[in-house]
Amino acid sequence: MNAFPNSNALADDLNELLATENHSLARHLEEATPYLSPRTYPIWQGLSGLGHLSRDHAARLSNLIDELELPPRPRTFASEVASYHFLDLGYLLPKLIEETTAQIASYERAIGHAGDSEPLRAELQSLLESNQRKLEQLRAAVAA
Repeated sequence: MNAFPNSNALADDLNELLATENHSLARHLEEATPYLSPRTYPIWQGLSGLGHLSRDHAARLSNLIDELELPPRPRTFASEVASYHFLDLGYLLPKLIEETTAQIASYERAIGHAGDSEPLRAELQSLLESNQRKLEQLRAAVAA
């Protein structure tokens, strides 16, 4: 694809997003066993696909980085997510909302650095909208 006016910023954005999607709390929740009550069990079941969604987003971001021939930039991740496996769902949902809100801001920033490339902007917009739907789902789960 074409060079972008600020390809370093775009590379930073996409690599940051790849790291957050790869190490998302949603991915850790696939193996988690938080305390569930009869009231929270249906909420937990409704969130079961979030890890798959993050895996899909990570694959799409990785493909974008490769297609655009941007340099990969390793990122660290918050290791405290490993301690969330046995906590209450009421504690985990706000953490997921916080993480998703930050991802949405990162997607918006990446779209701003995408220049005039419509295919890139469309792919990033699709990923952004997916995370916006995820955020709505999480907020609904908190309200339930």
